[in-house]
Amino acid sequence: MKNFEQAFLCVKPLGAIGCEFRGEIGISRRHYFNKGRRGDLRTHQVHMVEIDSWDWQAALAFGDYLRQHPEAAEEYAELKLKLAEQFRADKEAYTEAKGPFIMRTLEMAGHTRPRIYEAG
Repeated sequence: MKNFEQAFLCVKPLGAIGCEFRGEIGISRRHYFNKGRRGDLRTHQVHMVEIDSWDWQAALAFGDYLRQHPEAAEEYAELKLKLAEQFRADKEAYTEAKGPFIMRTLEMAGHTRPRIYEAG
């Protein structure tokens, strides 16, 4: 979406097709939805961020890097499987544990977080 506030217009239509609006959940200015349950697993996830945001640009850079470097994609797939088993009941810990790999990959892709995002 071009505008974070404008994306609230999507909440009702996505809800009508079974998507649960979860708010920002740990990522500022992100609309997060999920859908479907198979035990503890979700079948769908939707993330909406502003198209000119760092998060959107990072998602594109990360995906591009993995497509261009199959060995990194394989490493990420293996990491995700390992972490999914390790943090089966803790989705937040799973997501946090992927962070270092993602940030290293973004650095290798030449996509680093602007100083305004750095802690301290």
